[in-house]
Amino acid sequence: MITLYRVIGIDEYGCSHIEQDGIPSEVEANQELKHYESCWQDGEYYVETYEYEHKEERIYNTNAVDGWEDMYPQYDENIY
Repeated sequence: MITLYRVIGIDEYGCSHIEQDGIPSEVEANQELKHYESCWQDGEYYVETYEYEHKEERIYNTNAVDGWEDMYPQYDENIY
């Protein structure tokens, strides 16, 4: 698992939203936090950490035969 960081902003209604996501180090996240705080002084911002695990996408064979209907579609009941 990889620890990643994100900068979260809170708007004037109290709703939080992600400003930047997937930051690899705490130092870079704090730099981005300072950037947002210097550009928009009226907003509230903080850094949040989360664990990320990369999962490989499974590839399925969609051309596989799983029954006689796939080999002999002409004998399928739904055609007649």
